[in-house]
Amino acid sequence: MRGHHALLLTLVVLARPLQPAPMPPDLQKRLLELYDRYNKTIQAGKLDDALALRSTDIVKELRGDLKTPTDRQGFLDFSQATIPDKIELLHATASKDGTKASLFTIASKKVPPAGFGPGGPPPGSTVRSELKIEFVKENGAWKLAQPNFGPDPGKIPSCASESFDPIGAYEDASSTSLGGLIMRVAFEPQYTLVIVRVVDENNCAYVPNREELPKLGIDPATLTPYATVEIDGRKHKSDPRKIWADNIKVHPEE
Repeated sequence: MRGHHALLLTLVVLARPLQPAPMPPDLQKRLLELYDRYNKTIQAGKLDDALALRSTDIVKELRGDLKTPTDRQGFLDFSQATIPDKIELLHATASKDGTKASLFTIASKKVPPAGFGPGGPPPGSTVRSELKIEFVKENGAWKLAQPNFGPDPGKIPSCASESFDPIGAYEDASSTSLGGLIMRVAFEPQYTLVIVRVVDENNCAYVPNREELPKLGIDPATLTPYATVEIDGRKHKSDPRKIWADNIKVHPEE
């Protein structure tokens, strides 16, 4: 990434350690068991027992929507229909104060014979989606806060090609910015590719290679999946999901 229009990259990093300590395996196991226990309680139709496993703020919000037997049954039906058959744990993180935790997973579910309604995937097919499961600790006990379903990881729009394009392929007179989670980092001989999730699409950002990063005061270890970045740079002339990074700020997981 040298040559004409040499990259004047300013990367702002926080004092190490940037990322929280990895979640202990026993805590991961406890949280997965809590999520499984909640799902089994829902499957059994025991709504009040299931709500006892949820966080206080979520229960307060749900109580306002579950005022009639019809409301309660509708919630049970929807919740039962969306329970994954299997989840694959990708990443786990806990806040430094030990009161919040998140599990990043891929959820899979076989579509039942009745299907999921008009326009849904065909019965018998398997659907996959990203699933972030959030937990909070209340009075010394972990509670399920919110499961947040995302898109199918295989169908997320991304840059047309991850191959490196020289500076001439980018707009010189205009700038762009983006921010989101780092999903993947590839340290290549000539450059570093940082895949950033912005809402429901992946963007490709290009910074110097691993060897050049320390010369700019950048620790390559800070560019890790699930850290958050803000990037200012130059738009690609033909691919709206590519950016030549002029400035990048890395934020730790929280």
